[in-house]
Amino acid sequence: YLKDPLNELRKVNLEKDDERDEGFVTDILSLLKDLEFQLIDVDNARDFHTLGGWDLLVALVPEDSHVENKTISKLSRSTESKIRAVQAHAAWTMGTAVKNTGEFYPYAVEKIKVGTKMTTALDTVLDVFCQNYKEEDWWPIRTLMTKSVYAIGSFLRGNRLAQAHLLRNDGAAKLSDKLRHLVMNNLKADVKLLQRLLSLASDIITDIQLDGDKADPTLNDSIVKAFTTPEWCDMISTVLTSENFLPIRVQETVMETVQ
Repeated sequence: YLKDPLNELRKVNLEKDDERDEGFVTDILSLLKDLEFQLIDVDNARDFHTLGGWDLLVALVPEDSHVENKTISKLSRSTESKIRAVQAHAAWTMGTAVKNTGEFYPYAVEKIKVGTKMTTALDTVLDVFCQNYKEEDWWPIRTLMTKSVYAIGSFLRGNRLAQAHLLRNDGAAKLSDKLRHLVMNNLKADVKLLQRLLSLASDIITDIQLDGDKADPTLNDSIVKAFTTPEWCDMISTVLTSENFLPIRVQETVMETVQ
């Protein structure tokens, strides 16, 4: 796929891929869906990384891997939707592989070469998630946003290595900017996405309070401060005073985050 993305994308049928049973692999998208299911197994996830699959998976997330000397917006809407689906399911698969398994936490921040750039799984997914997409492009990237925030949460929850890396690269500020973008667009994007972003901030702070690294209180304080800046607090206040109707569960999430 990475050698000839646009040709491989012609094999993708989004409607048929949604209808097929799991495990029926015919193209890059159905392969990623099957792979995500396989990597739930800890042994499979470990072997996949050992065999070099992780680097290829990370390479599927950046836009540059799918288009050469073009922007995605200049492609047909059908092709754009397929690329966004591949990006989304690559991020989803990475999140599933790392989630809740301490042995695999380093995968999130190990250095990987994608094209000519050295990066990490966390940085690639963060860049995709935090990009400010045009409102008219929202539907093709809605799944991408949902799967990306899932992957970011899987990388960061309980993972002090990834949290420290996030601070060094202003990641918390990038997430704050994304929160502001969602809120200032009258929450039109997706209330559930907003809820997941606030839950992530809340979970990271709670994790530090309950199980912070006692040997490094400076790091603990830095992580908490990164998610309680005036920018984070202002946007949460804006959400609470918004005239947009928020479902009760979302209101509860906001209040839990404030607490």
